[in-house]
Amino acid sequence: MGAKRGQPKVARPAGKRNVVSHLVSAHGFNQRRACRLACLDFSTWQYKARGGERLGRRDRIAELAYERRRFGYLHNPEHSER
Repeated sequence: MGAKRGQPKVARPAGKRNVVSHLVSAHGFNQRRACRLACLDFSTWQYKARGGERLGRRDRIAELAYERRRFGYLHNPEHSER
């Protein structure tokens, strides 16, 4: 039984999160039950990505590595925390 025409399959966690949120909001399931029905781990449902706060650090490390090309980013005194 595949996906209907025009509707993508729900195989990735992002699609399963959508299914879980629909089951919770429209049908009144609790989160754990909806995750079990969608075959999604509850920890995956609760996970919040933290990519935004790391962008500034990554840019700063790249900037330092560019300034000190000979040493690279690992030898920068601002990068090492000993």
